[in-house]
Amino acid sequence: MLTIETRQLNDIGTWMKQDRETDFPDILKGVFFMDGNPFPDDCLTLEGGKWDARSRILLVSVFAPFQWTFSVSDKGRRLLNIVNLTKLTYKIQFTEFDC
Repeated sequence: MLTIETRQLNDIGTWMKQDRETDFPDILKGVFFMDGNPFPDDCLTLEGGKWDARSRILLVSVFAPFQWTFSVSDKGRRLLNIVNLTKLTYKIQFTEFDC
């Protein structure tokens, strides 16, 4: 069963941070706000993903806890349920920055 927690965005840096050691590039650390996004997801962090420094590939599981935030609305809950049911994961290949 999916557990949904309601949190405040004004202190997102305290509850959405990842506390594990990683060789993740500094440029990709932190919380990213999706200003202007037409979909009901608000923020994300990439640090919970699986990073392969050699190939510069990042796998980000959108359904993972504290990885992504969704608006508190019917659309947000529907999108969160779809993401959870499908186990949506993004594969991102980086080529433009020095890792």
